[in-house]
Amino acid sequence: MAYYITAKGYRRNANNGIFEHVEVWERHHGRPVPDGHQIHHLDGDKLNNHPGNLLAVTPTDHKRIHSG
Repeated sequence: MAYYITAKGYRRNANNGIFEHVEVWERHHGRPVPDGHQIHHLDGDKLNNHPGNLLAVTPTDHKRIHSG
């Protein structure tokens, strides 16, 4: 699993950074990821953080996507 963490340093993880795919999604949409949602990489490539490859989904839907 390859997630990159930016140096923003304002929330979300133990490194006080933000996952790059989350930051890309938020900048593209102009708002935070909705509460209770996760960002899914549509093509399965965790290095492809293009906004068109990122989708906000519920944890239940995210699990369903990856188990099917």
